Amino acid sequence: MVELLESHPQIKAFDEIFDPNLSEFMRSGFKPLQVLEKVYEAYPWMSGFKLTYSQARKYDGEIFGEDDVWNKLRELKDIKVIHSVRDNGLARIISWKVGMETGAWHHYSERKLDVRVKLEVEECVEMWEFCEEREKQLDEWFSDHPLLKVRYRDLAQDVPGKMEEIQRFLGVEPRALTSRIKKRKGNWYDRLENYEELEEHFRGTKWERFFTRGKQAAVVE
Repeated sequence: MVELLESHPQIKAFDEIFDPNLSEFMRSGFKPLQVLEKVYEAYPWMSGFKLTYSQARKYDGEIFGEDDVWNKLRELKDIKVIHSVRDNGLARIISWKVGMETGAWHHYSERKLDVRVKLEVEECVEMWEFCEEREKQLDEWFSDHPLLKVRYRDLAQDVPGKMEEIQRFLGVEPRALTSRIKKRKGNWYDRLENYEELEEHFRGTKWERFFTRGKQAAVVE
């Protein structure tokens, strides 16, 4: 989504500017609030950035301190918020795990990724509970802002249609957007070594809904 929006001439879209490992701003020694100010000052037209649930939070320790960035964003009532969510928590954690193990967060080829990972029950529950809590929290925090919730499944099924909706929400002239990033071929559950083990463990729990192998939803989640 970030790269697609960046291809629009009226938009400046940054990736994860608060990730200390990826952000040139953070590596240059700027504090989080300084980063936020520089982004908005340098690009007075439509500008924005990707901010994950865990970034710029107080539990990140000395790097970030308190929730200054989140509090500042909540104060800025004129900003528009796109809340991107992925309904299938298992697909989300597999994607995260593959990225952590390979360092490849973006793919520029449709070639199938021959990487398999194994998940522990505890790390699944920890991430699912965390994301569930943060999703509700962000919806509450920005309920008085212009807010558009975008579901991964809807975007994957109709990229042009969903991106036109996003552009209209942002108030720019809709255009055909481009991105070098490709969606990998193959199903996400094929990358999990212990799918059956986890499926059995979570059967009958509220997390059972994430185990959709053999169902059409699994292809696009």
